[in-house]
Amino acid sequence: MKDEKNPNNFNPVNSVTIFGGGTAGWITALSLTVQCPQLAITLIQPKSHSVIGVGESTQPDLLQLLNKAGIPVGEFIRECDATAKCGIYYEDWYDIGTHFWHPFTDMANSDVNYTLAHHYQQLMLKYPEKYTHEDYYDAVHPSYDVCVTHKKVDGKNAAALHVDADKMHKFLRERLDNVTVYEPETIEVVSEDNEEIRFIDCDGVKVGGDLFIDCTGFNRILMQHLNNVDEDAKEYYHENVESAIFARIPYIDREKEILPYTKAHAQKHGWIWTIPLFSRIGSGYVYTKNSCTADEAEKQFREYWGVERMKDVPLKHLEFKSDSLKQPWKNNVVAIGLSSGFVEPLEATGINWIVTAANNLSAALARKYYDQHVIDFYNSGMSNYVSDVQDFIDVHYKLSNRKDSVLWNYHTVRGHNPRLYRKLEVYGTEMPAKWNRPRHMPWAFNEVSWIDILNGYKFKFQVQDINDETVGRMQKEFARIRSLKKGRADHCLTPYDFIKDIHDTNNNTPVEELPNK
Repeated sequence: MKDEKNPNNFNPVNSVTIFGGGTAGWITALSLTVQCPQLAITLIQPKSHSVIGVGESTQPDLLQLLNKAGIPVGEFIRECDATAKCGIYYEDWYDIGTHFWHPFTDMANSDVNYTLAHHYQQLMLKYPEKYTHEDYYDAVHPSYDVCVTHKKVDGKNAAALHVDADKMHKFLRERLDNVTVYEPETIEVVSEDNEEIRFIDCDGVKVGGDLFIDCTGFNRILMQHLNNVDEDAKEYYHENVESAIFARIPYIDREKEILPYTKAHAQKHGWIWTIPLFSRIGSGYVYTKNSCTADEAEKQFREYWGVERMKDVPLKHLEFKSDSLKQPWKNNVVAIGLSSGFVEPLEATGINWIVTAANNLSAALARKYYDQHVIDFYNSGMSNYVSDVQDFIDVHYKLSNRKDSVLWNYHTVRGHNPRLYRKLEVYGTEMPAKWNRPRHMPWAFNEVSWIDILNGYKFKFQVQDINDETVGRMQKEFARIRSLKKGRADHCLTPYDFIKDIHDTNNNTPVEELPNK
């Protein structure tokens, strides 16, 4: 119970108990191990535990965390059925027959607010016949030629991975021998006045902790005991889709079918993801029941991959909640993973959300205590992160030119959060930049990411006042990009050969440092 004489709720932290042994639980344990080695970490993984996932598309922060932990990335790739990911390829989102590219790039990492991505948009305004939305990606991102045109892997852009979610958390469990694991048959959560968790009874053993982490997915078991799951405790979000069908698709020709990117292919009633793992494909159809039935979605999904190919492939159906907690950290419980919130699978924010939350929590606990100020700072940072993710996802639907179904007719004209309208107004006037995207914790997407996506929808920015020195710097950067592209694809490996080389040579070098051949 809260101490009335302690209004700031000061609490030393020497031990943490994680409830949930899926991806969220084990990534959180990894982050805490790396950044808070002084903590005693316990993880409760019920024997009845089940996970959601066919294959997972990640962002660079997972690889960065693995490197900080000293985990050989080559070993991780082999054990987790992983392949290299250089970005996301979008097809038919703006209109049927169109595509665009969202790559990983370090372009926004410097202190410079005006990048080549910004400059190309300005050139389109000045010379519209010479510079087009369609040519933007090839001109600005060297990875487009290598990864999209030639479908090869550029080691400099392979900053993330496609991984098997089940194998990943099993891998992490084997490596994190500092974590005490309970696998109880029966569990009882004991709370005090619905304000704090006292302990979790695991087959008669009372497992306590200075802080508890809820990684129980949509069930939000610990948060339920704090009365932090009703509608008043959640941020309102108008989801675009709420249902999914997913499956493990066998390869027909693995060497040709492994792609160097995640593919997001818009459909009449939603979109289909393709995540190529080394031994199989993880794929799913995300849709809304307002536009089609589950049976219709399943029929379209099977036809997409081929009825004969899908003949013996079992499908899983899932309805998900697109909501988030206003207070993912309340009293002595922190929700991470699906228990904290979810938008939808688009843009690989699932694992990124987990890594971001776990890293933010680890940074907070490095001081070895928490109080209400620490809690409020964490919640504020995560709220801003979630808001930007929601807006980024909504743009994909709002700016589409498609009108071929209930889904596209509705989401392109419906009302959106006023925050999104204001962002688009500001970005149109000033272009996305560090000064109009301030944050005190990491966000999922940077300024160049916003330009990459907005370009795919033919978004028009206003003319900016650019000095001659900046123009000269941009001309040199264009020349550097052209030089980088010359013959580069000839020296890159196919996605299959890139990963096979890691398997064959037991190469444990971090992916981003692997040389092209």
